[in-house]
Amino acid sequence: SLPTLPGVAARVLQLASSEDSSARDLTHIIEADQSLTSRILTLVNSPLFNRGKPVGTIDRAVMMIGFEAVRNSVLSLKVFDLFSRKGATTFRSAFDRKAFWKHSLAVAVASQLIARRVRGAVAEEAFVAGLLHDIGKVALDHALPKTFDQVIRRVHVQHRPYAEAEMSILGMDHTAIGKRLAENWRFPKDLVNVIWLHHQDMDHLPPDIEGSRLVEIVHLADLVARQLRLGQGSPLIGDGNMARRIERLGLPPALVETIAKDLHRQVAEHVQVMGLEKTDEQSLFCESLQDANIELGVINEQLMATRQSLELRKRHAEAMAALGNEVQRVRRLDDLLDVVATAFGRWIGARVCAAYVFGEGRTYVEGVLKPCDGRQGEAFLIEGPTTGLVAPEATADNQFGLSRAEQSQGWLFEHLGERFGQGEFYSFPLRSDDASLGGVVFPWPEERSAPTAADSQDLAALAMTASLALLRWQQASRLEVLNERLAAANRAYLEMLGFVSHELKGPLAGIVMEGHLLADGYVGDLTAAQRERVARILSRAEYLESLIRDYLDLARVEEEGGLKLERRPGVAVRTEILERAADLAEGFLTQNEMRLKLEVQPPDLTATCDPQGLTIVMTNLIGNAGKYGRRGGEVRVRAWREGGKVLFSVWNEGVGFSEAERGRLFGRFARLQRPEFKAIKGSGVGLYTAWRIVRQHGGRIRAASEEGRWAEFTVELPS
Repeated sequence: SLPTLPGVAARVLQLASSEDSSARDLTHIIEADQSLTSRILTLVNSPLFNRGKPVGTIDRAVMMIGFEAVRNSVLSLKVFDLFSRKGATTFRSAFDRKAFWKHSLAVAVASQLIARRVRGAVAEEAFVAGLLHDIGKVALDHALPKTFDQVIRRVHVQHRPYAEAEMSILGMDHTAIGKRLAENWRFPKDLVNVIWLHHQDMDHLPPDIEGSRLVEIVHLADLVARQLRLGQGSPLIGDGNMARRIERLGLPPALVETIAKDLHRQVAEHVQVMGLEKTDEQSLFCESLQDANIELGVINEQLMATRQSLELRKRHAEAMAALGNEVQRVRRLDDLLDVVATAFGRWIGARVCAAYVFGEGRTYVEGVLKPCDGRQGEAFLIEGPTTGLVAPEATADNQFGLSRAEQSQGWLFEHLGERFGQGEFYSFPLRSDDASLGGVVFPWPEERSAPTAADSQDLAALAMTASLALLRWQQASRLEVLNERLAAANRAYLEMLGFVSHELKGPLAGIVMEGHLLADGYVGDLTAAQRERVARILSRAEYLESLIRDYLDLARVEEEGGLKLERRPGVAVRTEILERAADLAEGFLTQNEMRLKLEVQPPDLTATCDPQGLTIVMTNLIGNAGKYGRRGGEVRVRAWREGGKVLFSVWNEGVGFSEAERGRLFGRFARLQRPEFKAIKGSGVGLYTAWRIVRQHGGRIRAASEEGRWAEFTVELPS
């Protein structure tokens, strides 16, 4: 349970929020508490405030240092009193409250010094905010002393920030607890936000947070106090991007050095005034130096541990590389298991080793029993109920764990019997994330001492490599099956696409021809209504005809091996490609009343390509320009040679497309989902077909647009 705010402090806060309050009201509240009166007068007469005559009354104190300063001093003293002692508990926590309050006072003083240099900031408010910024820590020690003790020890041993250790152990950090406590005590909103957000990067928070400037001041002050190792704060990793914090507050770069020169002296004075202990600037500086040396020792220990870990990892890497080279060369599961069993057996020095994997649904086990004297391994298959197949358990730390095998792997001993021989058997699991793939079982050599944690770590490296190899094999097997199914489905799809399109093409061509005979009057004159209906029939039939042409082109380019291109040199770009494509796309241009401008430089430009394939590409591009361009606008088709390449471009006036839409243009059956395009008919395969044909030519196609004005597609072909 969290403590309640002392009555005097609560009344002072109420007074601060009342518009009718006066300095006299504050004086009455303080004078009703003799102890508080004495401490306020001591504070006012200390070197922190007074450089002249002694002050003997609260009235005089308020006049001298101001209403806000006295009010904030009352609040600070009462909260300090509430949490300055451990209480009646006999548990001896590693949390040093004296060191905690020294750090809080250092942040308070630094906040006050910074606030005096920030326009619009109130130094007294900054002092209180700095003093109470970490109140959540002492609240956690008050409410959960034993659990918070684990946090303190992890911070000291692992050199980790408080918030990180708190989240891993408590599932919450001191800023959240401090926020709840401050809200219960009805602290002002800006003070609540300081307690809650002082570790956050303000660049990533909304700009309208109340008291955001005060949060930044305390954030910077906390970094300064931690850098100087004043009291017990979180270890400082790097400099906390201090230069950025100073810049955001509009302060000079040399601010930290300026504050640091006088910070130890002022903190020492506050420590004495608050009754924490008798100290001076020199003693406090020595404490900071001692704390820095202790922190340096922790870092050195971590570096040593890291070095040892790196050496161990180097051995792991060498072993994994050797195993990895072997598993890369095998394709069958029994060969892979043979390699795994051999690697484990050689590492351990065992006479025999078994490696196995669970089958589908864990209804069977497939494995290899491998003698380590060079003889051929023996493959085995064990079928049985799921409940009978139990994998060795993994440790919580690394998912791998060395354990005795006789009980958990009893089913394996029942099957293999005497072929395993005698001895103390151990097992190691083969896992992927939370899934159990199988395991390895082996006798521990009698001449070796019992397995240690280091042995378990070494074997974990092998087990991880083996698990990845098994997982890769399983995924490759599944992928092979899926590819076969996908290929069969794609063949069926292409056959159906080609069959349906081809069967529709002939009858539809007949309908179009008959429609033109009717429309042109070859079978007699038509009334106006009849001509209109025939025109509708022709329009829809011609649309279906273009749709079938698109699908037939798609079926051809997606056949195995792609479209059968007949590339030849000397193809006349204007007559064999562009004029044919323009003729095929003329209906789309006429329908939208668009003007076509054709430009080929030089006029006799030739290309090495398949003319039929490139005609399909340019027909799609010109047709799209006609369909999606601005009515009455212009379509420009160009072809030219540049740097050993032949380029084609189709530009049109129109709405174009966005940068986000550009990445979807060349997808199969992809159409832009815009309201203005819904009435435009299309198959969604034209650009995809064009892309496939250009790729088969060894070229590339790209799209550009200024949304709302124009669009352009460019094709590059090797000459």
